[in-house]
Amino acid sequence: MTTIINTALVRAINHGDYANAKGNFVDLIVNDVKVQLSWIGEGISGVFNEDDADFDEPMLRFSVLKNVKGKWLAVDDASHCTELSAKCSADILGVAANYVMKSVYHDVVLNSPVKRMCQKLSHLDEYVFRPAHIAAQNLPAAVYA
Repeated sequence: MTTIINTALVRAINHGDYANAKGNFVDLIVNDVKVQLSWIGEGISGVFNEDDADFDEPMLRFSVLKNVKGKWLAVDDASHCTELSAKCSADILGVAANYVMKSVYHDVVLNSPVKRMCQKLSHLDEYVFRPAHIAAQNLPAAVYA
């Protein structure tokens, strides 16, 4: 399992630098399956409105890809905007990506449909993962790193 968290994007969005914050926040790879959490400019009601940033929120999208003959290909019906704010902590982003991976991994490997599961996953928000985030912060540094 490989997890890459782009902390530069996390910092940029948390400092209001929306122009430089678009891209993949998290890439989680397990064997031939990849889950990406990215911000492509989506907000609560469609396109994020930077001029109304007090009331709008940049929302992350998850995408599931499969490695086929050395190329990462999008899995059908496996890319959805979530209710997960792009401003949440890197810890929560990692836990969220892992949750998506655990939810779809076996179906992706077996080439089974993931549409319904991914529709359910689109309702993810950071509050679902707060207990895991708190538990992770309480682990000794050597275990958590």
